[in-house]
Amino acid sequence: MKGPPAPPPRHATLARALLAAEGHPSGVTFVDLREREERLSWGEVRRRALLAAGALAGLGIRPGDRVAIVLRTEPAFLDAFLGSMLAGAVPVPLYPPVRLGRMEEYLATTARMIAVSGARIAVAGGATRRLLGEAVERARSGGGPTLVEAVTYRFWGHLMGDAMEYMPKEERKAAMEADPVPRYRQWLIDNGHATADDLTAIESKAQDAIEDAVQFALDSPFPDPSELYTDVYAEVVR
Repeated sequence: MKGPPAPPPRHATLARALLAAEGHPSGVTFVDLREREERLSWGEVRRRALLAAGALAGLGIRPGDRVAIVLRTEPAFLDAFLGSMLAGAVPVPLYPPVRLGRMEEYLATTARMIAVSGARIAVAGGATRRLLGEAVERARSGGGPTLVEAVTYRFWGHLMGDAMEYMPKEERKAAMEADPVPRYRQWLIDNGHATADDLTAIESKAQDAIEDAVQFALDSPFPDPSELYTDVYAEVVR
């Protein structure tokens, strides 16, 4: 190709580029099939992309994984595309179906592209997701389906005096080490989305809000006994 050399990038990573653009007055505008516009500021683009990245990481997506994106040119596409990159994955955009004709051919072709790309997950809208069920199954038929099971664990007892003797200590310890909340915190730091000081400030603010609410409750008078059944039953039972 002829032309002047490409200018050096202003930012080393996409995360830094989005952070730098966050305060810029410009943004991204989408126009749907009915000529309706939807504008997102760069700050909103970054926020949505971070949410998408966290959701993908929570589904088990790791750096280097392929993420198939079967969406129209809409805000959700940008969420999935940038979110995949922020998660360290490789986005694989695929055409969504544009008409009902030749649907069998579309499913077969899409299944081959998903299989060839090695995508671990396919992101699609509601209608397309239902259509892609068959395509995804075809793509996975060689190695079998992947089941993602999200198992939660209750770290604490039902009340302050609960000694939790029924909960094996090693099991609880292992569950706390696998807690996704601190793991996501570290992911944000490792990928340059926030510093430890940023997150500590957010946590301190949240803790202050909790303590204020608790103090407000302690300082408030006891409710009238007539309120005993309020919001407990659909109708007051006496």
